[in-house]
Amino acid sequence: MADRDYTRVREHRRRTKRMGRVPTFDRMSIRNDERRALTALLRRWSAEPGRGRVLVANLTQLEHFMRAPTMRKLCRALLTLGPTPDIVDLEVTYLKICHRLSGKGGPARTPSGIVLGRAVEERVLEKWLCEHYSARFATRAAAKRFIEKLVAGRPLKTGEQKILMSTHRAWVTFDAGSPRHPFWFVHLDAAAEVRVCLGLDPIPSQLGSRLLVFSYELPSGTDLVRPTIADAALFQFFQPPPFTRTEYGETRPWPRQFVRRKLPRDYPIQSRPEALHDPVGFGGVIRTRRLP
Repeated sequence: MADRDYTRVREHRRRTKRMGRVPTFDRMSIRNDERRALTALLRRWSAEPGRGRVLVANLTQLEHFMRAPTMRKLCRALLTLGPTPDIVDLEVTYLKICHRLSGKGGPARTPSGIVLGRAVEERVLEKWLCEHYSARFATRAAAKRFIEKLVAGRPLKTGEQKILMSTHRAWVTFDAGSPRHPFWFVHLDAAAEVRVCLGLDPIPSQLGSRLLVFSYELPSGTDLVRPTIADAALFQFFQPPPFTRTEYGETRPWPRQFVRRKLPRDYPIQSRPEALHDPVGFGGVIRTRRLP
């Protein structure tokens, strides 16, 4: 995160405090000695090269969907490592406790009849289908045929509709102003638009894979939840939304230096709404697009 981003974070925090809003970290109740030890531990983590600075800022200054008791569990788990843990051990512990505390951001509030959008690298989905549905997709060719069927919009058989789109909770976007069109912001029909604005992992995109974007409806009984730092765990392209945003999360787009040669210089990079839900099948897919 660039220095100017941290200046914006500090100003945002001062403004929200004046409005009576404070991050969960400041609201949780722990002993004074614990807070001092935790502050020292997190200061050390944030000074290390790598993602520590981003993660610590999210944890201490920006997270507000997570409940205070949940934050306390997370922080006390870190304190069990002592005052000077190895950074690798610290991040492994953080990852494990985040997995246990994920999905606790509270219900997301969206317009009724919302259509969700989800983006997946095509090669990643091919590999996932072969690994998790090997009886149906014994080869990459079989997985490719299924994907082609989705892109063409052909009806799925009953068994195909039940194939899950993910193993774990899925990160999704939508548009509150245009509830039926989650990807209305894609004007250039380029995968880079989605990757940049949704803050997707940049590593798979470097492999030259095309991007699949799905528009779908949730089955009844499946709820959308707001994302927290526990859901993002060690992922750097996550940032809790402004304190004034209480309905759902907002994506953290790629910084400008990541976008060179991917989009026009004047392209309007913007955050998008985001939330999570439990795994669902392909049966609810309305449209599938392949973006180069």
